[in-house]
Amino acid sequence: MRRQWLEYAAMVSVMGVTISCANAEAPAEAPKEIVNAKPAKIDALFDPARHMRTSEVRPGMTGYGISVFTGTKLERFEVEVVSVLKNQMGPQQDVVLIRCKGQNLEHSGAVAGMSGSPIYLRDDQGRDRMIGAFALGWQFAKDPIAGVRPIEEMLRVATAKQPDDAVLGAQAGTSGTAGTWDARPMFRKLKSADEPIPVAGKKDLNPLTIRPLALPLSISGVKPGFVESIAPLLAGTNLQLLQAAAAGDAPEEGKDAKLEPGAAIGIPVVSGDLSLAAIGTVTEVLGDRVYAFGHAFNTEGAVELPMGVGYIHSVIASQAISFKIGSVVRTDGTIYSDESTAVAGTIGKSPQMIPIAITVRTPQRAEPQTYNYQVAKHRMFTPMGSSIAIVSAILGHSMVPPEFTIKYTLKMQFGDDQVVQMQNQTTSLAGAMEFGRDMQLPMMLALENPFVRTYPTRITGEVEVIPTIDAATVRAAVTDKLVYKPGETVRITLTTRPWKGEDQTHAFTVNLPADLPDGPVTITIGDAQRFAADQMRFAPNLFQTQNVGDVFDMIRQVTADRTDQVYIRLSTAVEGIAVGRTRLAHLPESKKRLLTHSPKVDVATFPQSIVSKHAFPSSLIGSVDLAITVSEHPNRVPQQRGNVAAPVAPGKTPPPQQQPQQQNAPHAEEP
Repeated sequence: MRRQWLEYAAMVSVMGVTISCANAEAPAEAPKEIVNAKPAKIDALFDPARHMRTSEVRPGMTGYGISVFTGTKLERFEVEVVSVLKNQMGPQQDVVLIRCKGQNLEHSGAVAGMSGSPIYLRDDQGRDRMIGAFALGWQFAKDPIAGVRPIEEMLRVATAKQPDDAVLGAQAGTSGTAGTWDARPMFRKLKSADEPIPVAGKKDLNPLTIRPLALPLSISGVKPGFVESIAPLLAGTNLQLLQAAAAGDAPEEGKDAKLEPGAAIGIPVVSGDLSLAAIGTVTEVLGDRVYAFGHAFNTEGAVELPMGVGYIHSVIASQAISFKIGSVVRTDGTIYSDESTAVAGTIGKSPQMIPIAITVRTPQRAEPQTYNYQVAKHRMFTPMGSSIAIVSAILGHSMVPPEFTIKYTLKMQFGDDQVVQMQNQTTSLAGAMEFGRDMQLPMMLALENPFVRTYPTRITGEVEVIPTIDAATVRAAVTDKLVYKPGETVRITLTTRPWKGEDQTHAFTVNLPADLPDGPVTITIGDAQRFAADQMRFAPNLFQTQNVGDVFDMIRQVTADRTDQVYIRLSTAVEGIAVGRTRLAHLPESKKRLLTHSPKVDVATFPQSIVSKHAFPSSLIGSVDLAITVSEHPNRVPQQRGNVAAPVAPGKTPPPQQQPQQQNAPHAEEP
């Protein structure tokens, strides 16, 4: 079943840094007969000689944990059981509360990245048996107290490849029937400029609540300021974004390390000229089965993510949260399950990642430079990782000027020979991350539609950075008159102001249809943002999809809109109707009433409109609305000299226009 990630954001932790124990007393070897990752019952994997159940745990029991605090060396710290918290994390999900000692934990407290460190307790027979994973704690805790996720719960997590979930079917939260998906709610959210598209939706978790320990998300290949700029993407998760060295910087001796209980484990989201990887700790290895973290990465259920051996550069003690700085030495397998109690997978081949190649041109360098990345396939981290990689290429090529324009072309290839090509520009008025948002939109729609989850197979593009702001804001607009006959030409004069320039005027003409009925007509002259917002009201049929082919048709339509165009829309009070993606023109009123009397979910009504697109010399910002009247007998309608309107604030949609101003009524004069 597909997990609704936003609902569980408070319990999500994404990868932690692994810690392992060198020269520590080794626990019993894994049973030799366990050599594959086929699904198995808990009783088949739980070894009473190796593992301990929570029912055997009593306060005062002592033992040790294993983790890595420097390099790949497995090191030991001491633990004592404080208590057993029954049903603490949910029904039949107990937590063993421990106090830790050694490895400077009395000073640092629980360290982000220790998630998954195996904990062993000594039983009455003097045997050291694994009780579970160091995994839970409290924010701002002063003492080295942590919660242990029982190993008996972790072993229930599947380590084999899960059934293919590409065909998702109708999902809760989507509009329409199982055969029709209305993409407008998602499109509206993705186009919102209020905040970045986050990985999670919840923020400000209660610091008094026990929860999964933070997982360090190490990033390299970017400037320090870039880390702060992408931090909002991770709001509401347990990810701790840190700047760290790349895998190649790990010493040679670290490259011989293997995945074993207590070893560092990493999940690389992005690799190449930028590295973005979560680092945690291995809890248990049984044959080629690997269990880690003791909590979720993303609570996604079935996944296919690369995993590999981690290297710890250092532990940083902090009053807010102590953490490990780590990187991935090499990939060595696949994570197949991401559950609330553990991530689990198989040692061996790692999944194929998505290649990205971006060529960047800047005024500071004579020659363009190409950056190459590989991004993991994941419903949230593929869009986020891709946009971070491409934006980092722009910002990493050279210092971006305080005022800039980014012009770009992108080609995204998806499965089933679907291709999306984008050509657009943005400026420093919106910021470089606006480019990242534009890039995420087609991927999010391709991944989150209810038909087929389609990942990119390759992304290529070219980006040019210009050291000026190539943009103009809308100042005003005017028509040559107020009343027109059907079939006449409307002459519009648009006044704009270039960035740090003087007002300029631009002339446009729009031909009224010869069969346009008498009545009021609203003329909207605006930018791409206003046009996209209006499309959901005036052209709802474009967002009605019945298969993945419709989804990609919609993606290509919405990504074809450019900021360096003027969009002119004529809208009337005449109501149109669409069934699914089919727009029914000139439908008799009797049939309209029949369809709308007991409408199905894929029947939509909307104000009819006509759109024309016009090239503009720079990015346009803002919009303006005018009102005219269409009449077969214009002499019978009071005339005025002109029709002028002030602009609408960017991103705002004004209320519907009223009737045109009548003669002698107060109105704005021509500029």
